[in-house]
Amino acid sequence: MIQAASFSKRNNYPDINNGGFTLVELLVAVALFSITVGVGAARYADFNRSQTIKAAGETFKNNLRDIQTKAFTNVIPATTTCIANPFQGYQVQFFNTTTPGSPCAGKACFQAYPRCNDSNEGTPSIYTLPDQVDFNSLPGNVDFKTLGMGTSVGNFVVTLRAYSSLPAAQQYFYKVCISISGELKDCKFKKGDSSFACSC
Repeated sequence: MIQAASFSKRNNYPDINNGGFTLVELLVAVALFSITVGVGAARYADFNRSQTIKAAGETFKNNLRDIQTKAFTNVIPATTTCIANPFQGYQVQFFNTTTPGSPCAGKACFQAYPRCNDSNEGTPSIYTLPDQVDFNSLPGNVDFKTLGMGTSVGNFVVTLRAYSSLPAAQQYFYKVCISISGELKDCKFKKGDSSFACSC
């Protein structure tokens, strides 16, 4: 049976109060949803940045360790004249994206040259940093010497930086310290602070 619409006694209009949402309630719900999505997206982007610098820092440290091991164990590339001359280890040279003469085509990188007779010999091994990662300030050269000779530096800190195009508070920094004895200390990373302590 069809029922007639109920009418209000006061104004004779149909009663449309059927338990739905008002426009204000819908607008509030949409605003809250947008805020939640925005916060979640920002946190996800920040998490990705932290993982980028963490992976870059660990890879950087491991690559330095590999170069150090080759120097300590007298791994001499066949492309050098160090076979016939005293082998002294490897010299690591660092390059940022804008460093003149960089071998890395617009990327931050470092290379390891075999050294003998106080000069670099042969073809260097080149290690490229990931996109969005560079050196916070360009380090000087570091020599990893043969077994028992340590390095050419002491308490030498290399700082990687991720996302330099962002405001300083959103950038990430990863530090590795190289001691005179050749120890590599991983000081991990921090957000928005390039001055945190790191020594070895």
